[in-house]
Amino acid sequence: MKPFQLLTCIALFLFSTTLSIAQTGKFSVSVEGGPSVSYIYKNSLPAESFKPTVGGYAGVLFNYRFKKHFALETGLAWEQKGTKFYKALASVIYNLQPSAVANEYTYYADYTFRFNYLTLPVMVKASFGRKLRFVASGGAYFSLLLSQTYVSNGHSNFLIDPSTYTEKKPYDLGLSGSLGIEIGVMKNAAISLKFSDHLSMINTNLFPIFTMVTGETVNSDRSSYINSAMVSLGFSWFFGNELK
Repeated sequence: MKPFQLLTCIALFLFSTTLSIAQTGKFSVSVEGGPSVSYIYKNSLPAESFKPTVGGYAGVLFNYRFKKHFALETGLAWEQKGTKFYKALASVIYNLQPSAVANEYTYYADYTFRFNYLTLPVMVKASFGRKLRFVASGGAYFSLLLSQTYVSNGHSNFLIDPSTYTEKKPYDLGLSGSLGIEIGVMKNAAISLKFSDHLSMINTNLFPIFTMVTGETVNSDRSSYINSAMVSLGFSWFFGNELK
């Protein structure tokens, strides 16, 4: 079964489960979204070559409360990750005439990478309070790569090798966690503010191979481990008057 088919089956399962347990008084559904900041945190190239880039996050989460203060949390979300990369990758010395002074030219790679994912988190959520709740979640996530782009920032002397788009992992797997608050605004509803983080634990091979116009390859390490931090606002609906 392909990853997209698997996530579709999971989405249908979550929807059908929602209908069956909504009347138990232990179920809630949330819609949330907000900006994110991400970067590649692990590659053989110097860390200062990678700068954070701003993306986004939006999704639907389902919670099933199995204890007074604890719930199982999962759902589906769109997530944009990426990084900015700027580094001198090659220097070429030109000496057109034997008697002339040699000139050295430095060639730079200056790109912004963006990766769009469909993400499935599976976490345990702890909450304390009534109308004002302090919440914390922890667990893992699985992401399916939807698309990837590499945009030159105008100072790049290199091209992206076509193998970059084929020799990759179309998924990501890592650790997920969040901290935040929920504020009851109605008998069955609350708004939330959360700070979340997704830390990739596998190499996705999304860092591009750069080539010069002559076709010469100047780097071989495609390691890509991405850290993504998010701030999100959300609206939650609690079935069974859970906020009472």
